[in-house]
Amino acid sequence: MACRSCFVGCLRLLGLAKQPLLPSTVSRLQVFFARMDIDGNNEITRDEAVQFWGKNFAKVNANAMFAEVDEDKDSSITLKEFMGFWQQVKDSGYTDQDILEEIEAMLDGGAWVDWKDTRSTDATPSHKKKT
Repeated sequence: MACRSCFVGCLRLLGLAKQPLLPSTVSRLQVFFARMDIDGNNEITRDEAVQFWGKNFAKVNANAMFAEVDEDKDSSITLKEFMGFWQQVKDSGYTDQDILEEIEAMLDGGAWVDWKDTRSTDATPSHKKKT
């Protein structure tokens, strides 16, 4: 067991071990998701996302979010897809604090952010890394 724990520790130091989102981040993401899920059916539709952003470039923000988060391209975002997206943001080198700051900005009416991660708002694969 000691070898495994040393191995995992080394991976973490090298940034190769994935750290789950903190419970406080998960909780805030659930609030964000629920705010967009207007009908409460545990899926966000493009129309709900447009309503969430209101007049703040609503369609642009909704389209950007769907390009990155709707993995199966079925025009709805499940909580699983949503949380998976944010986990891969963290796995790309961002901190929970980075994520929380952007979530708070969006809850206050800010725009969707194109993170430097493995996904892109233009719906084509992106392999950018955080620098």
